[in-house]
Amino acid sequence: DNGEIRTLATSFGKSDTVMQGGGASWSKNGVILFAPRPESIFYRVNADGGDAVPETTMVGAETHHLWPWFLPDGERYLFMIAGSDQSGAGIYLGRLGSSERTRIIPHPKRTDFTPVRYGGGHIFYVRDFALMGQKFNVESGTVSGNPIKIDEGLELAGPGRTTFSTSESGTLLYKR
Repeated sequence: DNGEIRTLATSFGKSDTVMQGGGASWSKNGVILFAPRPESIFYRVNADGGDAVPETTMVGAETHHLWPWFLPDGERYLFMIAGSDQSGAGIYLGRLGSSERTRIIPHPKRTDFTPVRYGGGHIFYVRDFALMGQKFNVESGTVSGNPIKIDEGLELAGPGRTTFSTSESGTLLYKR
């Protein structure tokens, strides 16, 4: 309840605290990508243990790398960038081991800094308290068409504090 992310063996043994902060994602290849605090870069660590190593770097006015979400290939991930002037803020696509990233959706309002998720050929995010979906070509890493409003009135308790997730097949779970 204090913002920690923990691992728990499916045998329901002892849980271990992994981090607190700006989100985490666990790839199918056994890599955990995380931000140890909201104003941070991403670090990666092997799910079996080891030292965390920096994965991203801040560029220009960037101040936050937030809420990574691995794509099905286990190498590329979606994430949010925020900054002191918001000109580069948005939803980005990154790749493990690469400093290159591509902004796929601008997100200029600080109140819209919510997680981005992928499932069933779409990305999902919140804009103006509404859950949005947009077609996303996972192979090319590009969006197409206009975003569609799925529902309004999502619960937000501050930037990034919303509850929704997706399965790889596209099933969507969210809280109003």
